[in-house]
Amino acid sequence: MAIYRGPGGPGDATADSANTSQVAQDFATQAGVSAAAAAASATTASNAATAAGAAQTAAEAAQAAAETAETNAETAETNAETAQTAAEAAQTAAEAAQTAAELAETNAETAETNAETAQAAAEAAQLAAETAQTAAELAETNAETAETGALAAQAAAESARDSALAAYDNFDDRYLGAKTSDPTLDNDGNALVAGALYFNSVDGAMRVYTGSVWVDAYAAGTSFLAKANNLSDLPNVATARQNLDLEIGVDVQAYDATILKSADIGVTVQGYDANTLKSSDIGVTVQGYDADTAKYDDVTANFTGTLQNGGHTVLTTASDYLDSADIGVTVQAYDSTIVVDADIGVTVQGYDADTVKYDDVNPSFTDTGALKLPVGTEAQRPGTPAAGQLRFNDDTDEFEGYNGTEWGAIGGGGAAEAGGSIYVNSTTASETYTIASGTNGFSVGPITVDTGVTITVSSGQRWLIL
Repeated sequence: MAIYRGPGGPGDATADSANTSQVAQDFATQAGVSAAAAAASATTASNAATAAGAAQTAAEAAQAAAETAETNAETAETNAETAQTAAEAAQTAAEAAQTAAELAETNAETAETNAETAQAAAEAAQLAAETAQTAAELAETNAETAETGALAAQAAAESARDSALAAYDNFDDRYLGAKTSDPTLDNDGNALVAGALYFNSVDGAMRVYTGSVWVDAYAAGTSFLAKANNLSDLPNVATARQNLDLEIGVDVQAYDATILKSADIGVTVQGYDANTLKSSDIGVTVQGYDADTAKYDDVTANFTGTLQNGGHTVLTTASDYLDSADIGVTVQAYDSTIVVDADIGVTVQGYDADTVKYDDVNPSFTDTGALKLPVGTEAQRPGTPAAGQLRFNDDTDEFEGYNGTEWGAIGGGGAAEAGGSIYVNSTTASETYTIASGTNGFSVGPITVDTGVTITVSSGQRWLIL
């Protein structure tokens, strides 16, 4: 930078651009002083000229002074011009300096703004770096967690695969699929286990392995009675009655439902027990009476002679009469308005003391009607059942019988549904049951065992739930 040395001494030199304006002002002041001096010189010259006219001698001196003054004036003018030029230069320099100062100030402000922006950017970059580091650490943690989860998932998948394979192998050991003959080994070549199943594609039957032999897993539905038919699907009703010892007129006597009912006993007719007369006794041990026949109340104890009833001799001597002690013992009393002679052996039967009870006969049926069995819920079963009793279970809609230990389905109880194609079982075990030795069982699950109910599988036996 150029250094201007002003009117002061060497020690007052100004070198700082910030003082340029002050230097220009000093030059302007100096120029003013020079101009004033030039004006004073001009005045002096004028006075000298005037004095020249007054003093010739002085004129020469004045002329010399005037010339000197003129020279000084010229020098002063030159100095003034120089000063003006310097002032203008100083002004220009001052303006340039001011512009430079303003530019420097603007640049300083811009630099400050840039610095602040840079600082903010640096802080943002630092924050972003910290965030990125945190994200990287989180990503690393997540990667480790994912790796741990993947390993656990792989272990679980392998365990599930092993369990599925084991379950399939167990199922494959028990259900062997369709085969043309009884297998001797399971599908893995191992020994058969009791309860194993397979479908015989030749016979079209499901078979179960008992532990020693293959047997049919179920009986054909065609050999059972359908519960919905209420025994009407018996191939020979008469033979069935004979087999059940329920032959009407031989083992039991039939009663018209419109004639006698429980409400009539003791009202319109009298009840009959094991000592009641049977039809074969009419005219032999006792006589039938109709509405026109003399009742016990109509005869006297000393009656003699012969009393006829429809051409048959009823009483011949007094000893043949009934007395009051016989009523309800050897014979039953009849109201003349209730049973007539024509009814004996038709709508009602007479019974004497020698007549056997229902428990003593083997009844059979010969007509085409139907036998009405007791109907009731499980709660209505007999309190003390006897082996051989039959009834219709209104809860399960199945015929059932008592084997001396427990009640079980009979007849259509195990028949197939949907035209003989589907065998169904309840999904709830509601009764305590024991699979006895020498027997196995199978069900289609799931099976729920009611509270308080116990299913016992005897040692060595199987209960297979598919």
